[in-house]
Amino acid sequence: MATTDRFGWAKSGRTAAYLYAAAMWWLVPAPAAAVMGASIVTFVQTNIVGPLAVLMILITIGAALFKPEFAKTAGYVAIVTAVLFLLMTQYGNVVSALSGSGL
Repeated sequence: MATTDRFGWAKSGRTAAYLYAAAMWWLVPAPAAAVMGASIVTFVQTNIVGPLAVLMILITIGAALFKPEFAKTAGYVAIVTAVLFLLMTQYGNVVSALSGSGL
């Protein structure tokens, strides 16, 4: 009779599951990024720049409501944020254009 652990799994079945998971982790290749650093750019875009950009836009719009002279600054912040997101989403195209231009 097979011995079981505290969850009711047979110890031989649990070992087979561990071996299967290890084999799949080793045999199945991870998806390769099209450009080096693409995963870092995606992480920074979604977890750092995105929330900070939204916060900056909200703060400058709030400041523009109380002091109208900050309205120009709010526009600049929105433009800079849009340019950053454009560069981050087109990262692969920018890198290939720079590498092809000889810079």
